Amino acid sequence: VERRDRFDRLVIMNTGLFSTHASPSPAFMQWRAFVQRTPDLPVTMVMGNAARQTWDESVYRAYEAPFASADDKVGAHRFPLIVPLSADDPGAAEMLEVRRALEAWTDPALVLFATEDPIFAPAVGQRLVDAIPGAEPLELVPDAGHFLQEDQGEAVAEHIVAFLRRSE
Repeated sequence: VERRDRFDRLVIMNTGLFSTHASPSPAFMQWRAFVQRTPDLPVTMVMGNAARQTWDESVYRAYEAPFASADDKVGAHRFPLIVPLSADDPGAAEMLEVRRALEAWTDPALVLFATEDPIFAPAVGQRLVDAIPGAEPLELVPDAGHFLQEDQGEAVAEHIVAFLRRSE
């Protein structure tokens, strides 16, 4: 939003924007509650629960590597707690500004969602497609969870490469 001149295409994957007329998914609220009651976030467990596929142990180690202690996990721990749930929450105004910018986006946009993400269902992706004038039809990645780039990395890459070629 702040540096619109630096971008001419978007790829949006498994995410959402705060809205005054939509609530977060039950899975997101469960995740948020878990984080609130878990001071030392178990990164490997969290990633494993978000995965649809069984990842190689090296992938889990890579996600765990930056977090040697609970202090190192402050950002990851805080993230779900800063997602605005009401118009009065910190960050809500900024999210609405991003929404307005996307509603004015006429350049190409690819919205790519996983079929098995409990946090952001494909319907959330469709709402993004409907809101973004430059968006192509929603593309779904089967048998992928919240971290679709890990579950189906090759398929995600194929979708993105094809989009980049189409939108040159």
